[in-house]
Amino acid sequence: MPYFETSYALAQSVGDRKTMSYSVRHLGFTEKEAGRFDRARAQLTESVSLRREIGFLPGVAAGLVALGYLSAETGDREAAIGYLDEARTTAEQCGAKGVLGWDERARSQISTECRRSAAPRRHVCSLDHQPRSARVCVGGAPSWSRATTTRVRNARLRRGLQRS
Repeated sequence: MPYFETSYALAQSVGDRKTMSYSVRHLGFTEKEAGRFDRARAQLTESVSLRREIGFLPGVAAGLVALGYLSAETGDREAAIGYLDEARTTAEQCGAKGVLGWDERARSQISTECRRSAAPRRHVCSLDHQPRSARVCVGGAPSWSRATTTRVRNARLRRGLQRS
């Protein structure tokens, strides 16, 4: 992460908004992986804003796909679809075929109906239903989300600290 922060600061010092947009985007990914979703959203939004300012439409579309994934992961299906709709429109306008592929993959993951597992623990899609347990279904296949793993680990740490 220090490299992205350094990259951002250096780009800012010379007014290189495109490099700033890449640096802050990757800082947003780092925050997302750490479970700090509000900070991740702010940084991904800043990246999209910078890209809009300089007219880097393929980058805008890619940033909107990232915001769509983040919204989906945090349970805001409506926002996720909104970001993906805007990403598709922007990618079509500028001919960003690669981003259109990312958009399609994101849509299939987000809109796939949840299949009930035979496992004794119930699970739900993070987008289509209200969570009932820590088990999340992405693309129809049950799996632990990174956010859930972080919450479980933090809860275990708190319990361990309370015993001391």
